[in-house]
Amino acid sequence: MGSVAAVKYRNYISVCIMLYCGLRPGELLSLKVEDVQIGSISSLRVVRRPPDPSDARKPRPQIKRNGRVLPINSREFVRCLNEYIVKWRDILELNSSQETDYLILSDEGQPLSYATLTQLFNRLRAKYPKNLPSHLTPKALRHTFSARMERALRVAGLDEGRRSQALALLRGDSSLESQSVYIAQEIEEIANKALVSYQKGLVKGDLI
Repeated sequence: MGSVAAVKYRNYISVCIMLYCGLRPGELLSLKVEDVQIGSISSLRVVRRPPDPSDARKPRPQIKRNGRVLPINSREFVRCLNEYIVKWRDILELNSSQETDYLILSDEGQPLSYATLTQLFNRLRAKYPKNLPSHLTPKALRHTFSARMERALRVAGLDEGRRSQALALLRGDSSLESQSVYIAQEIEEIANKALVSYQKGLVKGDLI
């Protein structure tokens, strides 16, 4: 029963991470426990790392775009992440004889694969056809994140050019190296404030 509950919680956390932070599937599956910082200022790091020779997944998840640090200001989301790490992830890891530092684990306690993540969304759509859109996929979640972040950035008062830059930063789409360091810092600060506003709205339902 514990493993079943752990799998359900893993699925919930996976969807939340993609919806709250706009991660690509490869970025989600590449996360390690150390990439989640929980404390007075909580955050999630997307880190580009060299290929991991111990990772037996085929294909191996990759982070092809820019790394970034995404603040997490939703207390409920932080609480759920912490509960997954300290309780449910450990239950999943016990199903394997090999330890791993990846965050999202399979039912067997190994790093979750692309194929299993795809199957998760297929099962969700099949089980709740009246409650979930037929096109629900990781890509659709990222589109939802992008659309709602665009709205939050507009509310924050950014013009179209800076909205594009801020959204690119949050999504990891492109570097701001061509901007002056001061403009880049300003855009990052405003983008992070808008991300916090977006995450709070998810909990309250204001942005749904």
